[in-house]
Amino acid sequence: MEERTRVLFGSSLFVKRSHVLEAIEREGSHVRKLYSPKSKSKPTPLPKEKVEELYYKQKKSLQDITKEYGYSRNWIMLLMEKYGLKRRTRSEATIEAINQGKVKEKRGR
Repeated sequence: MEERTRVLFGSSLFVKRSHVLEAIEREGSHVRKLYSPKSKSKPTPLPKEKVEELYYKQKKSLQDITKEYGYSRNWIMLLMEKYGLKRRTRSEATIEAINQGKVKEKRGR
């Protein structure tokens, strides 16, 4: 009989996250892993120069950077704060998204 990784605690049933991910992958679905559950270390941060290049020079959004490098949006925001980099205002971000064709400009009501 297959070994189960369930632990019964009171009336609750707990299952290890790693075993759930393995079961999903065995069924043929891809699971994107941002970090190894066995590793307690934080992801390696992008260098300040790289963040400046992507965000200011290439005018990439936080979402674009997260998709390209696999970091969370919060992790990128923490890096920017740590490096003392100023983020765009909401209106600046919206204007940039319109210029890049990511969203349509709203015309009057």
